[in-house]
Amino acid sequence: MNSLPLAAFLLLPLPLLFAAEQPPAPALALLIDANTHLAAGRANEAGPLLEKVLQTPGAQPHERMEAEERLAELHRQAKNLPARDPEASRVRLELPARPGVAFHLAPGGNDANDGSADKPFATLERARQAVRDARKDGKLPDGGVTVWIADGNYSVTAPFTLGKNDGGDSVACPVVYRAAPGARPRFTSGVVVRDFKPVADPAVLARTPEEVRSHIWSADLRAQGGADLPPLKLGGFGSGRSFITHPTPELFRDGQAQHLARWPNQGDLAIQEIRGATPNQIHGLKGCKEGLFTVDTDRLARWTAEPDAWLYGYWFWDWADSYEKIAAVDPAARLITLEPPFHTYGYRPKQPFHAINLLAELDAPGEWYLDRAAGRVYVFSQNDPNAGRVELSLLRGWFVDMKDVRHLRWAGVEWD
Repeated sequence: MNSLPLAAFLLLPLPLLFAAEQPPAPALALLIDANTHLAAGRANEAGPLLEKVLQTPGAQPHERMEAEERLAELHRQAKNLPARDPEASRVRLELPARPGVAFHLAPGGNDANDGSADKPFATLERARQAVRDARKDGKLPDGGVTVWIADGNYSVTAPFTLGKNDGGDSVACPVVYRAAPGARPRFTSGVVVRDFKPVADPAVLARTPEEVRSHIWSADLRAQGGADLPPLKLGGFGSGRSFITHPTPELFRDGQAQHLARWPNQGDLAIQEIRGATPNQIHGLKGCKEGLFTVDTDRLARWTAEPDAWLYGYWFWDWADSYEKIAAVDPAARLITLEPPFHTYGYRPKQPFHAINLLAELDAPGEWYLDRAAGRVYVFSQNDPNAGRVELSLLRGWFVDMKDVRHLRWAGVEWD
């Protein structure tokens, strides 16, 4: 087929050029106009257009449905109600007005008690056993079993497991773990860290920046039930340690997550020169397979005494991150050597990274450091951390593990 010369093409009338583009169907065009008005806050102009959609012959079912939903939202807003009813998409499960058997759980309880309101249990595990014991001839009493949980904090040190014998018999005969009236029970995997003191050990202070030493506090975890500290093992998308998120303790202060001491506090460093022995090249980009490179900073002199320092960065691609453990630093040569296994794509110049988990960089509010060998936690704080609530999460897994469970409900319980 002969093609038109460019000059002839440019002289074609616009309708001919765009003849292949069909205008939207009438109902769809009305919906588009209505949504444009709604986005601009012009509800009065959108309403009549949505009404027209419902009156348009040939309007598709999904077009009518969308118009009806938008109109219903406008009617609710006209009554000063939220655009959407949050209850409209929820199915409420009615609980029996009166359970057949009730047990009680309280922070000040005792597992040697009978689980009554006056003598509550202390742990979920004891309450679970009481539910099991309530079965007679394989059945729960009519109305099921409810475990009423009093207000307060509950410490979780291991996953709470529930199996097929821990659920209810039917909708009308469930097992329910629920907050007592007016209560907000909170289950936490952390230990409360108390008795912080300003750091006075000369050897520790020597590792910290001189200008912030008066703001560094420490607490002994071994004296507070925090002796079992898992090793710091971090991964990432391109990590040789796999993409798995390994359990690691986290510190919370008054409910706010703190972050491991890092440097720079904002932004990143960059790889300067790669020194690995094995070059590699991916899509024309050159790097090396070993984690051995220089960096343009004198900061490495502070890191020589750090036993568990890590780097987080994008080592070859800007979408393939990982945490890499430092094996050694040479301040004179400004050289960093990483510990195998190395990043799966290798390393190349100019890629960004920053250091974490260094006591030497504990110099900003919200930062903390965990000395696993000594069992001590350090925080940077401009006021006494004992005045608030400091918690260290130690649970290596999930809170609740349920398998083959039927007719069981949690209500009003907070997992933190």
